[in-house]
Amino acid sequence: LKCPPQGNVFFVAVDPACGGPSEMGIVSFYFSSAKTLGDRPLGLTLLGLESVNTQRVMMEPNWRFLVDHIKGVRNTYPHLLARATVVPIVESQGSQTTANTFCGRIQEHCQPCLLLFGRAKNSSEPTYGVPTTADKKLLMVQRLQALMTDRQILIDSRLYTSGRRSLSTKDAD
Repeated sequence: LKCPPQGNVFFVAVDPACGGPSEMGIVSFYFSSAKTLGDRPLGLTLLGLESVNTQRVMMEPNWRFLVDHIKGVRNTYPHLLARATVVPIVESQGSQTTANTFCGRIQEHCQPCLLLFGRAKNSSEPTYGVPTTADKKLLMVQRLQALMTDRQILIDSRLYTSGRRSLSTKDAD
């Protein structure tokens, strides 16, 4: 895309941590190139942030936590996001099944939703995951740090987080 979808749209980027015991990271943000948009400035506004300890065997609690995060962000910013289209950006790290599952559950539980997809090599099936590597992740963290230092990204004072630090097997019930 030359320019991200705009208007009443917010993005949810997630590293689902489904490759073993790890941290699942979620970042929700709003983008606009409009000069004024309610109380949002030009560019990127960080709306929600999570980092939660999880495991691969807990696919259902993981996607439920993600859906709850999206709903929490919408509830925190009802004037901006009540009926906003959510655009999930799910890291795949080689597991298109995980990315497709997460995107499918977001689409099922968080309407309206716009899935960005491509095609895997030698496949006619759509894929919703964004492939990445450790080097790409490091570059993105450095780029985000630079944008925040230059005040190109606003961190809203109402930043949503659930406050949870871990998911356990009891979350599957």
